Amino acid sequence: GGGLRGGPACSTRITNNSSGRKASRSHRGGAVDLGVDPDAGIDVYVSHSWLDHPEAKKRALARWASGVAEAEGRPPVAWVDALCCEEPLEYRAHLAHMPVRIALADRFLLLLGHTVADRLWCIMELVAFRVLGGAMEDVIIVPVGDDSGPATTASLNRLIASVDAFHVMYARAARDEDTRRLVQAVELAGVSRVNDLVRAILPAVRAACSKLEAAEAAPQAASAPVVDAVTS
Repeated sequence: GGGLRGGPACSTRITNNSSGRKASRSHRGGAVDLGVDPDAGIDVYVSHSWLDHPEAKKRALARWASGVAEAEGRPPVAWVDALCCEEPLEYRAHLAHMPVRIALADRFLLLLGHTVADRLWCIMELVAFRVLGGAMEDVIIVPVGDDSGPATTASLNRLIASVDAFHVMYARAARDEDTRRLVQAVELAGVSRVNDLVRAILPAVRAACSKLEAAEAAPQAASAPVVDAVTS
């Protein structure tokens, strides 16, 4: 299980005290629950790798949410698969619904851990956000360390290197069928375009890692949001 896991919910506040009606769309003649409340509004769609350390992801997401709540006076509303997905859905259905869920969110938050660059699902979530008209400045980078402890300089440097050296040909999904379907999407979008979209976040990754390193070194600064919007 992952540290972000919680009970089923439509879009959830980071406090996990969410409620509301879930949206549905017609799918092969039937109504399918998308796990999204269209009336509540979704601040961010959260992308993360299930292979990254769960406690480190919780810590990074909580730090970001704390900063947003302090600045805006309310906790952010996020769509996180571990909290919002209906487990009975097959992976194929989750893949089909991904663009709808992303389109309903105002911004895209990437929990950048050490396995994200190797996870084809995470890469295509980012690409889908951009293809659906999401602006680069609406992509938020939140670095994730190796474990639940403070991030180290070496760990953050590895995060930067994973984006700097990114090539989609090395990314894979957890299941062979998902990999095949996502590779088809990459081919339609264009390999070079996908590579460029991912590498374009490198300046924001560097900035976010630098801020996190400073925050970890200075406890009094730890409450500040450690995020960076991607600029074009």
